[in-house]
Amino acid sequence: MNIFTEAGILTDIYSEYLKLINYYYNTKRQTPLVKYYNLNMDISIVNENLNSSYDIYSNSGLYFDLLDFTPAYYLTPVLNISSSIPDLAGQMMDASTTIVVYTIKYPRISDIISFYSPIQKDKEIFRVVNVKTATSALSSTPSVHFYELDLEYAPMLTLESLKVNSRYIYDFSIEKYVPYQDFVQKTQVLENLKTKFQEIMTYYSPKLDMFIIENTVPIFPNQLVLEVKKIFDKKFRRIFNDLKSPFGYYFKYFIENYNLTEVNLNETFEIINLDSGEIETRFFTFFPEYISIYNVSNQILSIISELSREIY
Repeated sequence: MNIFTEAGILTDIYSEYLKLINYYYNTKRQTPLVKYYNLNMDISIVNENLNSSYDIYSNSGLYFDLLDFTPAYYLTPVLNISSSIPDLAGQMMDASTTIVVYTIKYPRISDIISFYSPIQKDKEIFRVVNVKTATSALSSTPSVHFYELDLEYAPMLTLESLKVNSRYIYDFSIEKYVPYQDFVQKTQVLENLKTKFQEIMTYYSPKLDMFIIENTVPIFPNQLVLEVKKIFDKKFRRIFNDLKSPFGYYFKYFIENYNLTEVNLNETFEIINLDSGEIETRFFTFFPEYISIYNVSNQILSIISELSREIY
């Protein structure tokens, strides 16, 4: 082992440590999630002749990337302070607060932040007026994107006038931002999967702790549910919580290295006869009562394959 190997090991340990810290921040949800409008400087056109804060957002060529469900480390209380400026607006209420974010790679002055319900108030839209971070954190390997942002009321009554280039949403299951449409698609897939779980649960026997039909145990559905729970239970716990693991089947009949492939409903299938304990091969043509559970199992297998794609 040399000095270069040691540096690589330390980097890996550091990366895993940061990942673990972010995981618990996300899980505990210590502060509300925010809707973050991040300035996209690659396509924005800055008009230096605009001096009005209102015009900068309403009449300029600024474009934003909308980052939904942005988590924060902490948020200080909003402080309202009265001020009197006779030459401008006269007496008015100003507000300031501070928020620390750790998922925004490049926060910028003039970024916009708003809150979701129930803390959202009418006309409470904030803009970033100051960005603070430790230079050593940004220069580390891997870099740490902890930023303390000073906020004040933004000079706008609505967010509709902002020009949005791209929209993303923070996916807590993979701890990164994904395109909004991809997240919607993923949500639809999970909702469909939840429906299929409800269908297959009608065959679950609490007494035997396995999926059965009459006095037989269909092998493929039980093997499939065990594999699904093993791979996805932690990642999508709230979705998979209602799907029971057939541990009764696991301790008595589980088959190692079982090939989980779609079952042809025009051919044969395998069951375990509870009376004899033997595996039997049957034809769907003669036992149509098994078609339903195998059909929903095929659909679950198809959905799980879709969830396993790179996009998720």
